[in-house]
Amino acid sequence: MINKNPNRLAFGLLFVIHSTLLLVTFIMKKDRKNLFIALLSNISFAYFFEYLVLNVFQAYKYKPMFLKNRYLDNVFGALLSQAIFIPFTSLFLTAFEVKWRTKLFVNLYFVFVESLFLRMKIYKLKWWNPIFTGLAIPVHFYLSDIWYKHIKKGTPVVLSASLFNMNLVTSVNLFFLLVLLRKFRFGIGKVHTWYEHFLIAPLYSFVYAIVATKTVKVGDWISKCKLLAFSISFHLILKRLQVLKSNKESHYLLMWFHLLMVLLSSFYKRLVNSQEVVRENEQFNN
Repeated sequence: MINKNPNRLAFGLLFVIHSTLLLVTFIMKKDRKNLFIALLSNISFAYFFEYLVLNVFQAYKYKPMFLKNRYLDNVFGALLSQAIFIPFTSLFLTAFEVKWRTKLFVNLYFVFVESLFLRMKIYKLKWWNPIFTGLAIPVHFYLSDIWYKHIKKGTPVVLSASLFNMNLVTSVNLFFLLVLLRKFRFGIGKVHTWYEHFLIAPLYSFVYAIVATKTVKVGDWISKCKLLAFSISFHLILKRLQVLKSNKESHYLLMWFHLLMVLLSSFYKRLVNSQEVVRENEQFNN
């Protein structure tokens, strides 16, 4: 049975369009390792923006109508925008070296979509303005281009920052999945609001990403154990301080979450290290 909800259809259509762009990018371009690193960095840039504009200052509100809880539905709409629509498009434009004249048309497309969503009442502005969107998206396109070039060059600072971005994005996304499963919530005081949760949870991921980036070494199980010990200890301290609330079942699930994050951090480190080896070989040959 076809879902006739216009909100879901609109967001679903954008999901198909921009996912197709990503699929075409990875099929047509052979530099998939660097593209993957660049993609997660693109998402991280968008998440930093969204944290300030939506999580903190609540500039607008999404209504994709996928989730019953309105606050979670709003965040899910933001996730679709900042983790899929804009980053996937930026990577496509970067990978195919699209000229800025075309990029400006793509920018107008995003402004048009935002204006259309406003007319359809599936997107509501508080203090934001579509003009701000038209100014912000080209910045993301520019960051995508510059970042990808330095990833290919193996620039050490960019590779380290990319590793941080990869850890951050993965942590934020997995935490949101756990939130959808209603396994835990961050907050202050006896009642933990969703606003508090989405202020604190990204900061938790930020701290984890810093530690993971500095700690994990390829093929070194001691470093992995150190990161796992930090993650579990950090979790238990926050739970003891009642900043994090979870039941006994969720407690064990979060332990598996920490283990998964450590393994993914190690995998990301291996990807980044491979680019450092490429840079060193090129310098040696020159």
